[in-house]
Amino acid sequence: NTIADAIIADKKRKASEAGAELVVSGVISGVEFTPVDLCKILANILDNAIEAVSNEELAGVDPEFKKIELIFKRTDQFFMISLTNPCMSCPVIVDGQIETHKNDKKNHGFGLINAKEAAANYGGELSVECEQKTVGFVFRTEILFDLGEE
Repeated sequence: NTIADAIIADKKRKASEAGAELVVSGVISGVEFTPVDLCKILANILDNAIEAVSNEELAGVDPEFKKIELIFKRTDQFFMISLTNPCMSCPVIVDGQIETHKNDKKNHGFGLINAKEAAANYGGELSVECEQKTVGFVFRTEILFDLGEE
């Protein structure tokens, strides 16, 4: 998918500039996204992950910890986009949405909402969770598409 490839290439560069590595596996399969919706999904979730690894609290952390993983996986019934990234603290999650930590709340905090709405156009459901690790936390965004409804 040329749109996905362009977005991922740009985000790999930005992740590298943040001292992190973006590792991608799998292919988009089973869902035909419009370019706008694919951009809303990938750009927003990847921007959040890159922002998290750019946090000053992670400056001295082993680069192996600063890995962002984007996985595309398909089974007979489902297609999943899974993104994991490290963070030093869990964001506040209310009703499945992250509360923005930025002062300008009027103009921020819409990234995951936009990704969730774009995914819903294809029957997809977006979920987020944060799990404590030995060092910091791992934040996970997953979008699941039911292919059995075609």
